[in-house]
Amino acid sequence: MTATLTLADVARLTGVTRPAVNEWIQRFNPESIAPFPSPHGEHDGHPYYAITEIQDWLRATKLGRRDTAVEDAPFYSSLYRMLLGNPARAALSLLNCNTASSPQGFSPSAAVIDSLTAAYQRAADNIPSDAFEADIAQAAEQVAEAAFGPAAALARLADDLSAQRQVTLSSRFTSRAMQAVSEALTLENPTPPIIPTDEYSLGFVTGLARKLEETLALNIGYRKDCAPDSLYWAELACRNVEFIDASEEIPTNSLIVLGAPSPLKNATEYFEHLQDLLDNLDERGAMFCISTADMLIEDSLAEVVRRRFLAPTETGAIAPLRYSARLPRGIFPDRGQQQGALWILKRPNREAIGNPADAAAVIANVPDLKAPGLVSDWATMLTTPDEARKHTFVRGRILRAADAWRSRTHSLDDSVFSSTSTSSAADLMHTAYQAGLDISSAGLEDVHPKIGMRAESGVTRLEYLPWKAATNARTGVLQKLSGSRIAERDLAPEAIAKLELIGEPEILGSIPQGARCIDRLRLEDIAPRGTLTEPGDVVFIKSPRPRALIDEEGGKLVTAPAQALRCRTFRGRSHTPLEKVCLPYLVEKAINEAVSSELGSVYFPVLPRKNAQHLSAVEQELGARRRQLVEQLRSIDVLRHNLTISIGTGAVTIAESRAQSPPG
Repeated sequence: MTATLTLADVARLTGVTRPAVNEWIQRFNPESIAPFPSPHGEHDGHPYYAITEIQDWLRATKLGRRDTAVEDAPFYSSLYRMLLGNPARAALSLLNCNTASSPQGFSPSAAVIDSLTAAYQRAADNIPSDAFEADIAQAAEQVAEAAFGPAAALARLADDLSAQRQVTLSSRFTSRAMQAVSEALTLENPTPPIIPTDEYSLGFVTGLARKLEETLALNIGYRKDCAPDSLYWAELACRNVEFIDASEEIPTNSLIVLGAPSPLKNATEYFEHLQDLLDNLDERGAMFCISTADMLIEDSLAEVVRRRFLAPTETGAIAPLRYSARLPRGIFPDRGQQQGALWILKRPNREAIGNPADAAAVIANVPDLKAPGLVSDWATMLTTPDEARKHTFVRGRILRAADAWRSRTHSLDDSVFSSTSTSSAADLMHTAYQAGLDISSAGLEDVHPKIGMRAESGVTRLEYLPWKAATNARTGVLQKLSGSRIAERDLAPEAIAKLELIGEPEILGSIPQGARCIDRLRLEDIAPRGTLTEPGDVVFIKSPRPRALIDEEGGKLVTAPAQALRCRTFRGRSHTPLEKVCLPYLVEKAINEAVSSELGSVYFPVLPRKNAQHLSAVEQELGARRRQLVEQLRSIDVLRHNLTISIGTGAVTIAESRAQSPPG
């Protein structure tokens, strides 16, 4: 059986357009040194080519934009499309390939494997196919060989099928959440059973199995009502994970993952299902609940049902909700840009907290955990019995239900999971050299940890402050400044005594800085108390999404709806020096990386005052260099525009002697 490719397949394989392939055929004609392969046959008026000949031709010509095109060719072929069109039969064939390659210890969970095989067989019998079973088996064998194993072949098939149907979770969340969950699973031996409950969560759990090196220690709970015909189950079986049958009873120490969104009209059924799953767990178990924000945290039609779900804890019992977060938009590809949300539920260890009615008061003074500790915090939460005096979860204090669901949720954006690892002095100087800077005069030196101190201690980690704490009028590190409302008719760019404006147009880049001005005399009439910026002030807007820029020069009037943040070095009227301060660059970066228009979800990193003073000189040099390069880029853009218009209209011509070759 020959694997073939169409010309459209060749274009997708090599990362070029379809017309580019036609140009290759004309360029590499039969008289050339490396002629394009001849068609192997024709179907529906379209020629197809043998995959081995295409691979040999790509090796010889090295054309295309994908370096792995030769190795990936089988996954664009007719054989792979045959498997995609017959997923159940493909799963059976690849399971047989895995059995043939590892007959010993295929899986200790024979009963679950038999149930999986029976489910695939029923799905195959219910869906007619034009392909013969022998052809599918042969195609599966060839694709498995190209993928270096049945598990890798099933992984690719399962991901492609989920992407086609959009029944998957966005990698913006899963790639980072897997980091926390995988760390949790490596802390406890044996690992707790992981129970997927739907196709969304099944893909997430399968991603964990791919990420973990020791998959033999992974216990997966199989439920007959959880996507029984999904290829993810076959992939898990080929990875030799240990299955447990959780269809009738879920172990009390399990990690349950619920990932399918539900319409608001089904809120009652959704929370009833959530309660049924939660009833199976004790204080050792935990539950990940991923859904839409309107279902879990926002004011919506589900609010009444959500209140009822947590109502039994109003009398003094402890709420099982330990953590809530907004997820980036687009977490569910099939729901567009709808906001996602996350709950982590865990039952309290009543023996550890003593009197349940006093639990909220016991930990009322436990501070919120800062963002860099989120991964380790999740790891502790998922593997350790809940003890009120020990855990300090982000927005996850042990609260009564009313406080738990009303509390402002933390925004789980990419910066929460960002690494806080530092660079060595040599690495910093090398990076500066690549940028055309010489910072050797700064005298950078590596700080070695003292004996008995961990290398990654509090000395080398940033502290993060939430928006409310950072902008506190008395103790905050940032001073918030309001903008003035200036009408378009009040602008006077030709005025003699004019003042530059900075606001939303300048932040969005629709108008260059300095283009909008107002007469100072007119300003005294319409905004006598207008706020003028100082060098280093961060001007920002929060709608439609947070955006910010640093005013390097200062002396500009902030116009509404924009506001400004000024980094403080002294506390209020007392002028007491602040021990920790924030830098304009870090403020701008934090706002621009926010994924929600709710500024309460923004966290600002703060530095010790001494470290900030050491950094100021180098930071000013970097800022000056950046402004110089930005100005050069603007000049290039202006030159490019004027050159195009002048030559295009014929106002300027190029000498014949220079027209043969472009300048530079």
